[in-house]
Amino acid sequence: MNKKGFTLIEILVSLTLFSLILSSTFLILKTPSMFWNRFVNKMAAFEVVSSVSGVIMRDIWEAINISVEEGGLRLILIDSGYSQIQYELVGGKIRRKKGGSSSYLTYDEQVDLLEFEDLGDGLVGFKLGVSTAEVFSFLMRSRNL
Repeated sequence: MNKKGFTLIEILVSLTLFSLILSSTFLILKTPSMFWNRFVNKMAAFEVVSSVSGVIMRDIWEAINISVEEGGLRLILIDSGYSQIQYELVGGKIRRKKGGSSSYLTYDEQVDLLEFEDLGDGLVGFKLGVSTAEVFSFLMRSRNL
């Protein structure tokens, strides 16, 4: 008898082996991508924290009057030019108001937490929580108080 082709069992075994190899290959290729995405998200969060904290600390450094309002949710500073500067969290974005204008230091709801604490003698503590579920704490003293 002349045999041509494959039996059903041979086809099923080869398809099963092929699917196992294919899924393993996909998993091996996807794992570095997941780690890379996590790394990129953390670096973006650190960049937000670095830039926002730098601006807030610069303004605290120059302040001649400091007050914390609304249970620590708003920081109001008076700078050496007698301009009022106000920081608060609005819809996941940090708003900085100076004089009659306001701008956002962040975008796309990147910040989960912004709290201030007036520790006296020109010392201000603040916490900044970013979308990576990490909270960063800072202390800054005004040079003018």
